[in-house]
Amino acid sequence: MIPIARALAALAAGQADLSPLQVTYDDRHGLHGGLYLAIAGDGLVTQEAVRVRAGSSRRVTNTELRALVALLVQLEAWQQREIAPRQLLPDTSFSRLTIAYAEHTSTIWEDYNQLAKLNRIAQVRTLMQQIAWQPATG
Repeated sequence: MIPIARALAALAAGQADLSPLQVTYDDRHGLHGGLYLAIAGDGLVTQEAVRVRAGSSRRVTNTELRALVALLVQLEAWQQREIAPRQLLPDTSFSRLTIAYAEHTSTIWEDYNQLAKLNRIAQVRTLMQQIAWQPATG
């Protein structure tokens, strides 16, 4: 088992400290803008949104972090899946998901235009947005 998988399994079982964890979603592109959203194991949220809407960030609770860990384990989000070959255009944009725990890191990617179809990184991004952003008012 790779180190990130072991760390996530231990976190999911409540047998490891959340503080060394960092989960980062990044789909920024030089032409299109995009979203950078990172959630640290202490609940701190860091984000940058360029030409896309983003909510106001808030501190994430341990319960919410554990829900994120559970989803990462369920999706085996440390494993890059085979991507069907296709012709890439010069302005093709990719979404990256990076999971870091202490000194171990795993990054996977998907074509931004295929996020909904592939529905792996999209699920993680959606949960990250739900737990990292203040609920909308009004």
